[in-house]
Amino acid sequence: MNAYKLITNIPGNRKISLNVPADIPVGPVEIILVYQSPSKQAGNNSIERLCGSLQGSRFNSERYLNLKRAEKELER
Repeated sequence: MNAYKLITNIPGNRKISLNVPADIPVGPVEIILVYQSPSKQAGNNSIERLCGSLQGSRFNSERYLNLKRAEKELER
């Protein structure tokens, strides 16, 4: 599994569109929106701190990613 991070704003019409890099293959994807409630947006960037803290997690380790790739291969 790979990840692509895009930072954007939700406009008043509540619609966003994405242009993805050419090296991302066509097919199904999972999109997760990470947002902060308006009451907590003033003056801090806790989303960045939270997402940054995932860098050392087991879900972002090479071992975990290799395991997920192997599981996907077995499903084929």
